[in-house]
Amino acid sequence: MLLENTDQASTPTILLVDDEPDFLHGLARAVARDSKCSVLTAKSGQEGLDILDRTDVDLILTDVRMPDMDGIEMLEKVKIRHPGITIIMMTAYATIDTAVEAIKKGAYDFIQKPFKPKDISQLIDRAFERNRLIRENRSLKDQLQTFQQPDPFVSTGPGLQRMMSIIQTIAALDVTVLIRGETGSGKDVAARKIHSLSPRNKGQMITVNCPAIPENLLESELFGYTRGAFTGAVANKKGLIQQAGGGTIFLDEIADISMPVQAKLLRLIQDKEVRPLGITQSQIVDVRILASTNRNLEAKIIDNSFREDLFYRLNVVTITMPSLRDIPEDIPHLARHFIQQASREFSMPPKQISNNAMEFLVNSKWPGNIRQLRNSIQKALIFSTGSEFQIADFQNSIERNTLDPMLTDSSSMPYKTAREKVLRDFTVDYVTRALRKHEGNITAAARECGIERQHLQKILRKYHLGSKSSE
Repeated sequence: MLLENTDQASTPTILLVDDEPDFLHGLARAVARDSKCSVLTAKSGQEGLDILDRTDVDLILTDVRMPDMDGIEMLEKVKIRHPGITIIMMTAYATIDTAVEAIKKGAYDFIQKPFKPKDISQLIDRAFERNRLIRENRSLKDQLQTFQQPDPFVSTGPGLQRMMSIIQTIAALDVTVLIRGETGSGKDVAARKIHSLSPRNKGQMITVNCPAIPENLLESELFGYTRGAFTGAVANKKGLIQQAGGGTIFLDEIADISMPVQAKLLRLIQDKEVRPLGITQSQIVDVRILASTNRNLEAKIIDNSFREDLFYRLNVVTITMPSLRDIPEDIPHLARHFIQQASREFSMPPKQISNNAMEFLVNSKWPGNIRQLRNSIQKALIFSTGSEFQIADFQNSIERNTLDPMLTDSSSMPYKTAREKVLRDFTVDYVTRALRKHEGNITAAARECGIERQHLQKILRKYHLGSKSSE
C-alpha cells in the first residue's frame, strides 16, 4: 500500500513493516498526515525486502516481533543489501537487551509501543535530519576530495621529479606494481599517475581501501557473487575487479587482508582469473593490479600473516615513495604549491613565507609527510593574520602532529588495541631486522639488542618468528 503526500513535488519515502494490519493501517495514516513523506507498508519482513529491491526508500520503521522473519533479521539483511537506509525499530516487548542488539546491528533508534503520534513524528523528523546531514557530509567529502587531491608531482622539486621519471617508465609497462612508503607520502597519488600515464587510461581505475571494508565482505566486494551464494545475495553482483576490466584495480593498504582473500588474489595475478562466490567456473579478466602498503611485508611473511608467494607476485616492480625527511630540498617547492592550491580552494589571497618560516618547515620532522605539510599550510592560511607566514603560523599544528605515523594510523582503534598493535609492529620489525643482520644468530642479535638470549627467544615464540638459532 502507498499513501502519498501530494503537497511536495519531491518527498522522502518511509516503509512501515508490521504484521498487525490494524496497527499498520493506523500508523500509515498518522505518518502520512504528520510527516511530509510518502508511506509504503508491508505486512512481513520478506514483503518489506521485496519492496526495497524495487523502490527507493529513505527510512524504515519495522516491528521487532513478527512471524517468519523478525525485525532484527530484517535489519541485518537491509544493512547488507541497502546499507544507507535509516532504520527505526518498534516493539511492544521492549527490553534493554533487544534495544542494544538492534543499535549494535545498525538501527538508528528504538521506540516502544504504544507510542503517541507526536513521539513517532518527532523521531521521524530526527531520522530525516540525520539523512540530510549524512547527504551533506558525503557531498562535502566529495568536494574536498576534488579540491584536496594532493598532486606532489606538479612540484619542480628534484626528489619528486626523480620519482616522476620512475613512474613514467613503470606506467608504460603493463605489470603489477607494489607501491611502498610511509603514511602520507603519496602512494595513492603515485597509483593515479601510473594509471593516467598508462595505455589503460581510457578504462577506469577502481580504488579499494582494503582496511575500510570488513573482512567478511571484502571477498564478495572484490570478486562478486551470484544470487543465492549466501544469505542476502538476492541478485548477481559483479565484483570490483571485474568492474575495473580494461583498466586498473588499486588495492590500497593490502597488508592486512585475510589469507583466503590473499589466495584468490594470487590466482588473479597468476592466471588473470576470478571466481565469484557461488560458482565453480572461473572467469577471465583483463585488469592491471596496483597495490600499496605502509607495513613491513617481510615481517608479516615471517609471522605467517602474509603469503610469501603473493608478495613475490605483487613485487614484480616496486617503487618506494620517499618520506619528506628524505627529500627536504622539495619542501619549499611543495609549500609554495600548497599555498597556491589552498588559496584557490578557500578563495583567499596567497601569502609569501618568510625565510625563517621556510627554514623551520625544511627542518621539521614531518611524520605525516606530504599530507601533513599540506594540512599545515591550509591551517596557516586560514588562521594567520600577518602579510606573510612566520614560524608561529606553523609551529602549533606541526607540534600537535609529531606522533609516530604508526600511532596516527591506530588512532581510530580502542586504546588497548592500538597500543598492542603498535607494540607488536615495532617488536616484529625490530627483531626481524636484528635477526636478518646477524643471519638468524639469536645470540648475536640478542647482544646487539641489549637483551638476554632467553628473552629474545620468548619474543620469537610469542610472535611466531623463525630463525636459525646458534650458540
